[in-house]
Amino acid sequence: MDILYSDLLSISWIIVKVFGILILGYFIGRITKILIKFLLRKVIGIDKWLEMKGIKVFKGDFSEVISTIAKDFVYLIFFAYALIYSEIDILVRLGDMFLLVLSHLSIILIVMIMVHLLLKVFLEDILEKLLLVGDNEVLLKIVQILIYLIALVITLDYMNLLSKSLLYIFLIAFGGFVVFLSVMFGIAYGEK
Repeated sequence: MDILYSDLLSISWIIVKVFGILILGYFIGRITKILIKFLLRKVIGIDKWLEMKGIKVFKGDFSEVISTIAKDFVYLIFFAYALIYSEIDILVRLGDMFLLVLSHLSIILIVMIMVHLLLKVFLEDILEKLLLVGDNEVLLKIVQILIYLIALVITLDYMNLLSKSLLYIFLIAFGGFVVFLSVMFGIAYGEK
């Protein structure tokens, strides 16, 4: 009977730890969202600056989107730690893998948000002037997508997550796109 009582007490303590971690993660995630939104909106003033420049980065406010992403990452991190503290072997390994994936995903997400912000703030006007396309938005979107893809490939390569075959596929596709642009501009703006 003592063994059964000891096992029941051990299991109940693990359940309390797991739910305590999840509840703590919920509150820390909410506080993180409030702090990041306050810093971006009130201290840095990024929403007003983007509005003054007439730049629409996301569908909502920039500070709202970034703070929501940070809150969700905090939730996921605490969920992974709850899996680790469950002391069940398969869940511990799953929690470790989840933390590894979250760390890689957070780096990729930060880089892609910075690239998106740079494209919207600085490069959109420059690309429109360089491409001489006027009303043609398709070419501008293709170049933007290509810049996103280049940033993603460089990030994955930097984190050693990109295999050599994927890198070669990207290089071939990039070369094909450059040839396509060369032929297109040659036909459109060539000698008459």
